Amino acid sequence: PASPPDASAAPDAASTAAASPDATAASCVAALRALAAGDYRGWRGLPVGCTIADADRALGAAGPTATGFPGGSPTRYRTYPPSAGAPAGLQVYDVDGAVTLIIARDAVPADTLDAMLGAPEAKQASRVPGFKTMWIWASRGLTLHRDDSTGAVAWLYAYPPMTVDAFRASWLAKVEIHRTRVR
Repeated sequence: PASPPDASAAPDAASTAAASPDATAASCVAALRALAAGDYRGWRGLPVGCTIADADRALGAAGPTATGFPGGSPTRYRTYPPSAGAPAGLQVYDVDGAVTLIIARDAVPADTLDAMLGAPEAKQASRVPGFKTMWIWASRGLTLHRDDSTGAVAWLYAYPPMTVDAFRASWLAKVEIHRTRVR
């Protein structure tokens, strides 16, 4: 007799999106809630079809709309309330309502990165202030800028999955944060 299908096998984002709009929204809401909790185990990149309406359902009421410049282009974002995994909140960027990027400052993983993600696909020097290294899981759409001394996550970037080569060719690999004194 044939064995039953493995019920624990999670569908990939493309098959979930093809299933139905309700399934796409549910996949996005679940993924965003896990990210906000610092649980990266199931993160496979921004789900296809993830919208700001899904982020509102997953994360609660956002602050006012603002404009950031990821990759040099003006892009709308909202900051969602603090959570266990994102004590400074999550900045969710969108273009025409479609979520394109999520950034968290001082992210707090729910478990060790090895336990949740395994070894990074790549590492490279970070350009953010202090001595930091980017830990890159490009195929999972996740990059963490980690403090070299403490291991703390200074910045989390969540994005659609890609190859390491595509990541290194993108603006995500060249993120810089400059602090200037305002007089």
